[in-house]
Amino acid sequence: MKKLLSLCFIDDDPIYQYMIKRMINKDYQVNKMWNFLNGEEAINYFVSHYMEPENIPDIIFLDINMPLIDGWLFLEEFSAIKPQISKPVTIYIVTSSTDPADIQQGNNIKEVAGYLVKPFDSAKLKEILDNHEES
Repeated sequence: MKKLLSLCFIDDDPIYQYMIKRMINKDYQVNKMWNFLNGEEAINYFVSHYMEPENIPDIIFLDINMPLIDGWLFLEEFSAIKPQISKPVTIYIVTSSTDPADIQQGNNIKEVAGYLVKPFDSAKLKEILDNHEES
């Protein structure tokens, strides 16, 4: 039996959030789904709930270019609380940036499982979710 995943999207683009939710709802049942429009909202949530595994997602899809707290600062702050979270959390950077410096920086962060350039297709999403369900 496949486990139901909990997913989190941290992205300041409401159109992207709408489209990704539609792709997921079409092909997957998820346990919970969180959406934050910036890193500040997200980190505040995680700081408040890190001791509650049921309120922590299995996968975070993170944009890097956002107002208030961008993805890089979110990753820094999340890394500080991650050792206290009692379940594994997989993070994918999802961004429109094709800047080689951003790609290298993302690939050098141990908490980041992958760097995806928007728009990515439903086949890539399926691969990520299917692989995570099996692990």
